[in-house]
Amino acid sequence: MKLNNPFLVRGYYGPEYFCDRQKETEQLVDSVLNEGDVTLIAPRRYGKTRRNWGTWCTIASSASG
Repeated sequence: MKLNNPFLVRGYYGPEYFCDRQKETEQLVDSVLNEGDVTLIAPRRYGKTRRNWGTWCTIASSASG
């Protein structure tokens, strides 16, 4: 899906809109798969919820093949 607005404020549109976060995604996926506790701390509106969606989408896509 090609979006016209580069400043997305709602929803999760996929990993291509989460730039330069591969290392952080790998760390979160590893923690979740190893049943570790994770706490994300940041000011409001810094993308914590989208980061969680991205992590779960990564796990789901790797589990489905």
